[in-house]
Amino acid sequence: MNPIDPNKLSLDCLLEKKAATILSRDYVIEHGVFWDDAELNWDKCGYYTVDRDGVRFSGLAYEVYDHKDMKYYPFFNTDFQDGTLMDYAYYDNGLQDGVEVGFYPSGAVQSYCVYEKGKPAGKSYEWYENGRIKKYIDCDQNQRILFDKQGNITKQGKA
Repeated sequence: MNPIDPNKLSLDCLLEKKAATILSRDYVIEHGVFWDDAELNWDKCGYYTVDRDGVRFSGLAYEVYDHKDMKYYPFFNTDFQDGTLMDYAYYDNGLQDGVEVGFYPSGAVQSYCVYEKGKPAGKSYEWYENGRIKKYIDCDQNQRILFDKQGNITKQGKA
């Protein structure tokens, strides 16, 4: 196994290499569907599906930090309930299929994961708020690596 350079897994590096693309808030709001307009259900295989008006949803769905149910999540700081994107994801026939991107309340990117037919696929990343890599998963290589805030590997194993 080749050594992992945490600097090459930083958000800035991935964006520069075009290994990840992050949609703007305006694009997501204009082209996506807010989670409140959809129902989450579990299918017989254990995947959750997104339905809208009784039909399995296909398209872009998103959630923001001013969601009316945020009061039920005490770990969120209410100072950030200003419409900042919490996350967005693509769905096909009710299953996650494509990119899912999560954000910190500050608006910084928190995570980037690709799904195929409801399952994680390829490479997934989670970053600290400053953009340094926190967790890297390569589903194809069955590899998971955790990093501390200085970029040191703290745990390594199978995905």
